[in-house]
Amino acid sequence: MRLVCSICEEKYNIEEDIINCPRCKAPLIFEYDLDEYSKNFIDHEVKSIWRYNILPKEKDLISLGEGNTYLHKSKSLSEELGYEGELFLKDESTNPTGSFVDRGIAVAVSHAANKNYHTVATVSPGNIGASLAAYASKAGLNSLIYTPLNIESGKLYQILMYNGQVYPVQDIERGIEEALDRADKDTYLILPNNPYYLEGVKTIAYEISEDLNWDSPDMVIVPMGNGGLIFSVWKGFLELKKLGFIDRLPKMVGVQFRGASPIVDRLTGEVSEAMSIAAPELSIPNPLNMNLALTAIKDSGGYGIRVEYQDAVNALRLLSEKEGLFVELAAASTIPAVKHILDHTMPKKIVCILTGHGLKDPATIRELTRSIRERLGLDSGERRVIGRTKIGILRAIKDGNSYGYAIWKYLGRKGITIKLPTVYQHLSELERMGLIKTISKSGLKRQTTIYGLTTRGRDALRYLG
Repeated sequence: MRLVCSICEEKYNIEEDIINCPRCKAPLIFEYDLDEYSKNFIDHEVKSIWRYNILPKEKDLISLGEGNTYLHKSKSLSEELGYEGELFLKDESTNPTGSFVDRGIAVAVSHAANKNYHTVATVSPGNIGASLAAYASKAGLNSLIYTPLNIESGKLYQILMYNGQVYPVQDIERGIEEALDRADKDTYLILPNNPYYLEGVKTIAYEISEDLNWDSPDMVIVPMGNGGLIFSVWKGFLELKKLGFIDRLPKMVGVQFRGASPIVDRLTGEVSEAMSIAAPELSIPNPLNMNLALTAIKDSGGYGIRVEYQDAVNALRLLSEKEGLFVELAAASTIPAVKHILDHTMPKKIVCILTGHGLKDPATIRELTRSIRERLGLDSGERRVIGRTKIGILRAIKDGNSYGYAIWKYLGRKGITIKLPTVYQHLSELERMGLIKTISKSGLKRQTTIYGLTTRGRDALRYLG
């Protein structure tokens, strides 16, 4: 077992305990003498990722029961999509902290704990931060979480409950700089390109193939943020093929939102559009694993797909209503990608990786269920909270858009599509909450209400991003 640079292919001994290649700064990848594992691949008594022996195992493993997630075979959703093949949904929301990253964090934190680090640190818009805080608590380590201001509230609450030390930063790049400055002999940095983290994530491929009786699907559809997930899953399938467990390899299909698609942009050669603020987990302007993701897509004969934000929102509802699966927006982005694929080809077997739980993004769910809650009388003033739309309105007012129509246009440019009367409803609620105030009413033919932020509103916006 050794580490190999993903660019220059320089080999390193794992005892050197390095995170990336000292020569070219590229991610390092674990490489194994696979012949030694062909007869000792699985420990059938274990029900977590640690059942697989092709992992960098430490003397003392830190585990919360990650992995062993369910592979659903879809029926109703397949019919809704008009798909005649087999559609499988790998539900990673059942991991301990609600997302696939628990697999990678379990391996990375196990390494840190066994190397006697006292603190682990990361830079994350949500899932990795929540997971690291949880596993650090299990290991008795401190956790430092650098997170952007637009972190989804569900993930922030998780981090705080797991006793993570939160450090808000303006953007991911700034957070990485600060985290690198903190990394030393006592603090171990776990970013999405950490080789131990990537190794844990590859177990998704192992489980998919095992659940398919050691077969592989024609296509695996994967949401892409930093790009590590799609590469790790591809690496898992490659190892299974070399071991002789599977006879064929799937095409890897990477999904990103239009307006937040740097990996797909690089793949297609198209000029990138403005970044989206709608889904922080997928809105990564400079993915740490860009080259790894491109390698997985190209080597597998796959491709990248851009999907519309609203299509993912619609798919989120479909997954809940048709399959009983409540997932986050990034996970739902795989479903419109299936539609795109079916417009061009009809593979026999597709697997969508559903990356995380829907409760991690309460703002999106709140908007989706608003009309139902109002009809049932469950949206009283006492229950109102500051969701994504209200944060957008506060930000619009801060940026000088001080009246209803201007705010509505601003929200549209930011990917928040609502009707103009709904904007005024939100404004009324924000005023009752004491977050905005009426400054003046002006206009010749009709009155136009001008709004401004209160001190409380400015404080709320500074905290919530």
